[in-house]
Amino acid sequence: MVQGQDDIHVFSDGIKINNSIPRTMTVEGLHYLGKLAQSVPENGTIVEVGPLYGSSTWVLAKNSAPSVKIYSIDTWDPQPWIKKRLPDALEFGLDSFRHYVRDCENVTPIQGWSPQVVEDTWDRPIDLFFDDATHGDPGFSANMNFFLPFVKDDGILCGDDYASGWPDIIRVVNKLAKSWNVTPEVNGRCWAVLKNGGRGTPHNSIADKIGPWCEADLTLTTRSKSGYQHKSQPRTWTGRILENDPLTGVGIFTNGVKKVSGKFDLYFEDGNVSKGLAFDAMHQFEKNITNISVCLDKDYEKEFTVKVQGCEIIRATPNCKTMNTSSSGPGKLLKKDDETPLSALRLQIENRVG
Repeated sequence: MVQGQDDIHVFSDGIKINNSIPRTMTVEGLHYLGKLAQSVPENGTIVEVGPLYGSSTWVLAKNSAPSVKIYSIDTWDPQPWIKKRLPDALEFGLDSFRHYVRDCENVTPIQGWSPQVVEDTWDRPIDLFFDDATHGDPGFSANMNFFLPFVKDDGILCGDDYASGWPDIIRVVNKLAKSWNVTPEVNGRCWAVLKNGGRGTPHNSIADKIGPWCEADLTLTTRSKSGYQHKSQPRTWTGRILENDPLTGVGIFTNGVKKVSGKFDLYFEDGNVSKGLAFDAMHQFEKNITNISVCLDKDYEKEFTVKVQGCEIIRATPNCKTMNTSSSGPGKLLKKDDETPLSALRLQIENRVG
């Protein structure tokens, strides 16, 4: 596979990803990772564990300052699942990784098991730590426990696959966030936690640190059947993601320099619909929400577009398993089972140009 100019996608906010590099991360996750990398200061340090072929590495390198050093740790040992999932990729190994990130001069690969391969040598403070390696314990906790003391106050810990298939990730990340009295910020499947966030550090949230996504950012506030009320940061999940706690209330709020207006429709488990609900107000009900469609008013729909994603509760499965839907565009309902309630939502607005 030859990398060309057409392989590089640049989002409207300037974040770049390389579509020529084989990956398991979603486009949304890579976009979020690029935004996190952009916040690393000059001469800062990024550590990633489990870069695979380097799609995340490329995003970290190309969206951070050239003076930022990136250390990528992996065994690069071939595994049957890699060939099965990525059949068109080069033979997996360190040489293939070097090939795919050959234009990233600020990347240093370290081959071996993490954290053992650096336990006796690592001494650098870390601004951003990204984990996409073992996805389970004891490996995931071992990496977190080793690197956490090196992450600076106001630094970011993040990773991929905050999803029902990886319960150890959810458990460990939630425990860490709770110890700092914060909520993990999750964009798609990519999670992030600000170290010591909300305890007197310069930034109180990751959104505060990385800045706006769009001049017309939107946020969500949801209320769950249990009474839990949650306000999200732009583009991150709000509600009880991956939990059996249906939504009963939703509010969409303008949060950017440019104010926009719009409407949304909510569908309920009893078959009723509430249409034309306005932005900048909380709309609460006594019944479970099963679907949503969102659109901007005509004055704004030519300049911006909105997408919404849901987390649905599959009641027919053991322990009421949850599943993230695909994103739906303006005025479109989520593609899902009509009878499954929603436990969380994620909303994004972006410029149409780019």
